[in-house]
Amino acid sequence: GEAWQLDPKMHALRFLVCAPLMHLADLPDLSFQLYREALLPDLLRLCTTCEDVAGQAFLLQSLVEVFPADFHAKTVEPLLAACAQVQWAVDLNGLVQHLLRWLSGHVK
Repeated sequence: GEAWQLDPKMHALRFLVCAPLMHLADLPDLSFQLYREALLPDLLRLCTTCEDVAGQAFLLQSLVEVFPADFHAKTVEPLLAACAQVQWAVDLNGLVQHLLRWLSGHVK
């Protein structure tokens, strides 16, 4: 929910996690192939091996928000497979809804 956005610890986590992800996503030489073969597997592994429920949800949400929708459109299977591997307490409704809205706005 929105409550974590007000928590100073989560704000710091957002800065520490999202800033490097945003820099990666903005690299001029970042190709889809590099994303799919090098970045995505490691990022999904981080998401699924994090032991904190809020951390898992946050990492997945950050991944979806930062990288281009066309990358997600081509890698939906591994992303959804990672969603299936997170702890049962992780609320994926918002993430999946966001992903679907994001994809529907960018897929023609």
